[in-house]
Amino acid sequence: MKTSDKGVSSDLPSYIDVKRSAMDSERSVEVLDLGLWNEALSDIPDWSARIWRYMDLAKFASMLQNEALYFPVVAELGDDLEAAPPRVPSNASPLQQQEVFSHWSLTRCISFASCWHLAEHESAAMWAIYAGRHQGIAVQSTLNGLVRAFPTAVIEDTNKILKIGRVEYIDPNTETTPPLFSNMYATVLRKRLWYAYENEVRILCSPPDNWVEPALMNEPGRFKRSGVWVRCNLHELIQNVVIAPHAPPYFKPAVSEIFRRFGFDPESVKASMMNERVVAPDSDDVRAALNELARKAT
Repeated sequence: MKTSDKGVSSDLPSYIDVKRSAMDSERSVEVLDLGLWNEALSDIPDWSARIWRYMDLAKFASMLQNEALYFPVVAELGDDLEAAPPRVPSNASPLQQQEVFSHWSLTRCISFASCWHLAEHESAAMWAIYAGRHQGIAVQSTLNGLVRAFPTAVIEDTNKILKIGRVEYIDPNTETTPPLFSNMYATVLRKRLWYAYENEVRILCSPPDNWVEPALMNEPGRFKRSGVWVRCNLHELIQNVVIAPHAPPYFKPAVSEIFRRFGFDPESVKASMMNERVVAPDSDDVRAALNELARKAT
């Protein structure tokens, strides 16, 4: 296999053509067309603020291929306390406890979320947890860009719309548990305070018929789909693609080429600011400066 001066195989373009043609011919992914509701679920003071989505290269390629964002079901986000209410009071009756448990279980199985990190700059923690520091990427956009990437919803139909909101991080020891959470979205936008470093904004949807009744009352419900794809104008959404810090030399040009093949500007692929290194001063310059100081002293 030949290698170009940039460290990328010269066979890469033809390889991408073959792989993309194969994916196009075999594509069977259902992509939903949903509109975004024009009112946020929570106060967002600055819609021009930057947001980040950290992921591995396979997820990034799938996003480009499907021209859509992937919304995993909340139960599959990796946190056992996703959508969990504050602690149920010790004096709650068995029926009250069951009510809260059932609502938690149902909400986790019918809610889907696209999660974004709200921050002006890259996050070392987010790289380490969600993308890896060697071969991951981060899609950088703004809240305005995320909103513009979806059409505006015309009817507030829970099954057909998206809603956006900022996650609230709560202390379960000080919050009180209402007898029943009537607002599914508010439930999904509450997390334990130890996840506050994520500073998360979520777009939520709830396609119908994802709930599977558990066999026993004390078991969580199950779900039919672990995630859904929602059509998205990626050209409106993606402002920059940042390469993981410490990525090998061939990684950035390879991502740039893939990005170009899907009709995007490869110049939008950027190196991580975290690649900055401490540079030792030139010893000859230091020696010359010391000699000049000695000369002036004498």
